[in-house]
Amino acid sequence: MGIIIPFPNNRNIRKIEDGEETAILSGKHKQVLQDKLEEKTRYVSEQDIKTIERLTYHKLKKIRSRKLFVKKMRERVKLLYEMLFDEEIKLTKTARKTVAAGLLYFVSQKDLLADDIPGLGYLDDAYIIRLVCEKAGSEIQNYLAIKGKDERLYI
Repeated sequence: MGIIIPFPNNRNIRKIEDGEETAILSGKHKQVLQDKLEEKTRYVSEQDIKTIERLTYHKLKKIRSRKLFVKKMRERVKLLYEMLFDEEIKLTKTARKTVAAGLLYFVSQKDLLADDIPGLGYLDDAYIIRLVCEKAGSEIQNYLAIKGKDERLYI
């Protein structure tokens, strides 16, 4: 079973393997996280963008988990950060706000699950980042194609 994400440019359908973050979180937790992402998306500010720029790599350096879903989350966060701050390729306003909201949740210390809970602390972050990748799927695919990067590293 997987999450299906259509990439409209080539009419192929890519299948993202369900990760632990999707399998373990309850439906209620998933809904709370979806609501948080939507709320953050509406209120992203330039100050939030500066916070993301300042804290993202600091948090990435602290992550030591070897779990596959955490490794995938790290790669996706790096990609989303790169997309957000790329001067050559601008995201649409909607994609920019969505990516920023997801990264803002990632760097926030006010998580649904505290990051220091062994084995579980990054489930909420990984789920939010997965949602961002679903919502910005076509933007991500376009960005990867322009940059000549292999999309399989991120999905």
